[in-house]
Amino acid sequence: MHMLFDKLHSNLHKDLTSLVVAGVGTGDEWQPFLKRYPKGHAFGFEPNPQQFKAAQKRWPKSSVAQLALWDRTCKLAMLGKKNCTRLRPPGIESKELGVNAVRLDQLRLQLGDSCFLWLDCEGAELYALDGCIGVMSSIAAINVEVRTKAQARKHYPDDFLFAHDEAVLEFLTHHGFKVILTHNVTNRKRDLLCVRM
Repeated sequence: MHMLFDKLHSNLHKDLTSLVVAGVGTGDEWQPFLKRYPKGHAFGFEPNPQQFKAAQKRWPKSSVAQLALWDRTCKLAMLGKKNCTRLRPPGIESKELGVNAVRLDQLRLQLGDSCFLWLDCEGAELYALDGCIGVMSSIAAINVEVRTKAQARKHYPDDFLFAHDEAVLEFLTHHGFKVILTHNVTNRKRDLLCVRM
């Protein structure tokens, strides 16, 4: 993770002011960020109740909210499948716990002018990105988890929220970002580290 931040830092024009992680999990991204940018602020969003509690315990001085980043504030339902939390919009039948969502552009004043956005939204990355339109000029870099269309058909055939790599890359390119590193490559997914051109 430290090597990733070294690569990122060498491609930026100025220091990062904030880190926003959608899908905090264990929050492994935060330590190298706060070590390199001690004056920076870290914000996390985690809709899964268990992972949210774990993140609160591990990062008590950081801002962690039990919310999903989304394109609008709405009620979502979580559908667990093979240890993977998947987000569903209203109208989908589920006995799982509903969670609230927030747009990143609602937090405009807290991001500073050089934000690093880390998205691990289990296929809902385009929804989260759509909620960033109002603050896109403040985002200096984005790390986003993606899958190919073939991987989507094979591993997530019923997941209509799936954000495949072509759609994500089209969105990011349109908003002035380029990929500088592909990492965490598995047979199901990979991460793209992107910076503003």
